[in-house]
Order: sequence, then C-alpha cells, then structure tokens
Amino acid sequence: MTYRAWKHLERRVARALGMTRTGHHGGADVSSPWAAIECKYRTSVPAWLRDAVGQARRNAGSTQLPVVIVATHGQRLQDALVVVRFSDFVDHYGDGVDALDDATDEERRVLAPDMEG
Repeated sequence: MTYRAWKHLERRVARALGMTRTGHHGGADVSSPWAAIECKYRTSVPAWLRDAVGQARRNAGSTQLPVVIVATHGQRLQDALVVVRFSDFVDHYGDGVDALDDATDEERRVLAPDMEG
C-alpha cells in the first residue's frame, strides 16, 4: 500500500464516529471511553462474509442492527466474532457523520474507488 490507505482508514473511522485516532501512539487504532477499534485495510473481503452481511441486512427490521456472528467448529461462543457493516454501526452508535463527507480526492480514491466518477 503505497499511499498508506490504512492510515487514512483510521482517520476516516475516527472522524465518522467522533472518536480519536490513537494507533500512531500504540494501542488501539481508534478509541473512545467506550470503544477500542482496530482498523484492517485489505484489498478484498471474503465473498461468504459479504454475503452473510447482505443476508443480515435483508433480514433486519428498520430499527434492528444487522449483525453477523462468525464462529468456527469447537469455538466457544464468547470467542466468536461480531461483524457489522460500518454504515449500520455509525447509524446506531456514531454521530451520523458520513465518513467520506470531507475526504480529500486522494482519500476517496483509496477508500471508495467504486465511487469515482
């Protein structure tokens, strides 16, 4: 990642949630008194996970948070992962700011290439 997309992702997440980017100091990438967030930027996400999130969104009512729980065979429930689409998370827990509202052109290119016009 030549443009350090992960750094921009951390900034966008912090801004959208009204939190503080702290990853550059060590510890969580983004934090607040109630959350410690790790941001992972990848070139792709597994199709089965995207499909599961889509299924959760289709099945959720208008006031429900669509959530996917991912566990492996033999794994204890308390060690399972919780996956929520970012915009759904922001709608429920953030300050309602669009993470790309004040993004630079370069940040938009890196974080939302499908939105390029």
